[in-house]
Amino acid sequence: MLITGKIIAFAEEKGIEVLDTASSYGDSEIVLGKVLPTQHCFRIVTKTPIFKTNQITPRDASILKSTLELSLKRLRLCRVYGLLVHHVDDLLVPGGRLLIDEMQKLITSGLVEKMGVSLYTGEQIDQILELFTPDIIQLPVSVFDQRLIESGHLKKLKNKGVEIHARSIFLQGLLLIEPELIPPYFESFSTHFSLYSQFLEMNNLSRLQAALMFVLRMEELDTVLVGVSCTKDLKEIFNAMNTIQDINTNMSFLAIDDEKMINPLFWKL
Repeated sequence: MLITGKIIAFAEEKGIEVLDTASSYGDSEIVLGKVLPTQHCFRIVTKTPIFKTNQITPRDASILKSTLELSLKRLRLCRVYGLLVHHVDDLLVPGGRLLIDEMQKLITSGLVEKMGVSLYTGEQIDQILELFTPDIIQLPVSVFDQRLIESGHLKKLKNKGVEIHARSIFLQGLLLIEPELIPPYFESFSTHFSLYSQFLEMNNLSRLQAALMFVLRMEELDTVLVGVSCTKDLKEIFNAMNTIQDINTNMSFLAIDDEKMINPLFWKL
């Protein structure tokens, strides 16, 4: 609790605006609610339950509402900035529209300011846009995972006025690991890791600086999400941001299309 309080205090001091959480992240909402200052400027984003069902029912929509109400109680808030569908497939099965309608009701009632979805692929983006235009979409992007840039989906979302929150910018920490510490599972990608190391050396960048530089200079992104476990982690991120050189280098050559590398769901560690 003390550590989280220090992280929040430092984040507020540095002008961080968005805090991302979820009802399924253990006791994160409870802890966050206890350490948030009474008067703060953070925009809090939380998520719906994960239903993982073949069909969404009115009961599921009711559960979504009650879960949001519980999240507000835990966070000690009267409203949240964003509510995202945690499992995108919940919107794509029969009845998924019920969840959209329920979130819209929560906006109308003043409990939620913006609604959206957390997803992974361009195909999912296209499917969601056929259903509705979310206020917010949270998606993965990193120097290795450039799929949604290359496919044009980031520009497509931006042209539709969607607020884009980027996650997994460190690829679950993989982009920050020194070569000798990379797990054996990634041995088949050793050539690519070597290419990345050469790029860092040529441009005098640390791994943290390069990962941050890649996303921070992307005009399509409205918010960049990072996970930290202590204030030291957050301070290192800010120090890296403040010391990044203005390198006008195209980093598209560092992209990897193989999902066995860029999708942690496929990792066998």
